[in-house]
Amino acid sequence: MSTLKDRMAKGIHALIDRAMGNGLMQEEVTAEGTRYVTPGIAALIRQAGAESCVLLKNDGMLPLDPEEETAVFGRCQADWFYVGYGSGGDVNPPYRVNLLEGLEEAGVRLYAPVREAVTAWASREENRPDDGYWGHWPMSYPEMPLSENLVREAAAACRKALVVIGRAAGEDRENTLTKGSYYLTDEETAMLDLVTAHFRQTAVILNDGSVLDMSWTERYGDRLSAILYVWQGGMESGHAAADVLTGRVNPAGRLADTIAKRYEEYPSSGNFGGLAHNDYAEGIYVGYRHFDRHPETVLYPFGSGLSYTTFDVQPESLARADGQVTAQVAVTNTGSRPGHHAVLLWAYPPAGYLDKPLRVLAAFGRTGCLAPGESETLTLSCEDKTLASFDERTHRFVLDAGEYRFAADEGRPERSR
Repeated sequence: MSTLKDRMAKGIHALIDRAMGNGLMQEEVTAEGTRYVTPGIAALIRQAGAESCVLLKNDGMLPLDPEEETAVFGRCQADWFYVGYGSGGDVNPPYRVNLLEGLEEAGVRLYAPVREAVTAWASREENRPDDGYWGHWPMSYPEMPLSENLVREAAAACRKALVVIGRAAGEDRENTLTKGSYYLTDEETAMLDLVTAHFRQTAVILNDGSVLDMSWTERYGDRLSAILYVWQGGMESGHAAADVLTGRVNPAGRLADTIAKRYEEYPSSGNFGGLAHNDYAEGIYVGYRHFDRHPETVLYPFGSGLSYTTFDVQPESLARADGQVTAQVAVTNTGSRPGHHAVLLWAYPPAGYLDKPLRVLAAFGRTGCLAPGESETLTLSCEDKTLASFDERTHRFVLDAGEYRFAADEGRPERSR
């Protein structure tokens, strides 16, 4: 029951909203038509959103066959998170496309009883999400309870199911170590339990602006056929996600973070979050530099990202001149679908008197869209200072003498001696 203080606070916020704008990033407000959209920008946004999707797992379930009926679970297929919170997300777009609309426009046959149940439930007044106000936005929306009969009937009609899970965070509304933010809610877990128990193939679609706890993927194991991060791609994100799910666009994104098995495995977890004081105890061992030394704690490493096709990567040359290292790498599409490929150039420094990570991301690049059998040579360069280490005694960056090895791969790091 709300208190008088709560009601007064909401009344004050309502007055501020009317005077200054409410900052509700997920509210269905629009600009005055598409005439204010720069020609070509919608297609560019759609392409960027699709090519940024990160495919973490796929046993062959994806891409979907539009002619094969598919059941889609999770209210976020309709109540989609388009952007993160804060000033960058406080926009009035001319339109928004959610996943349900994107799949339908892509011609995917959606299992009607599930689609109708989700949309009807989400449209009821008592189930519509409260979009909150500045700094008090919802991290997630309460999930629709599923009946086992509905799931069983859907599984009898369809082989494949998509489970959509959405999250939001951003400026003045950071993730918290709670269910519905970093962790799954009980209702989301129940949904995954039911769907994976009945369907032969289940893909999880993550509509999120940052990574969340993924430890549950180990529990489901092979009951999950595919895992796809579609992020938050703005007004065209429903189209972008559908493009990847149907194979119109090949996923080419790579993880920019490491997903650990547990939050406690992150090196800053024990020291982060203080309002008055934080200890930066991890030193140079941040991100992949830490996890390269503790691979047993990693679920999905930095740089992970699968494709619907295959690529062969071959080094062609490596040279150093004028304080810069340049590598040329040939990439060939050896599969049956067109697609981009991102190449990460790793440097393996020698052991010296300065503390160093096992490897350093020296450069990266991405090919154009290669047709099957087509090749492209990428030129990847880094300056010497990228490989240098800071010497606290002399207060300068030092490039230790020794052999620096380079590799265009994601192999397990080893240090030359």
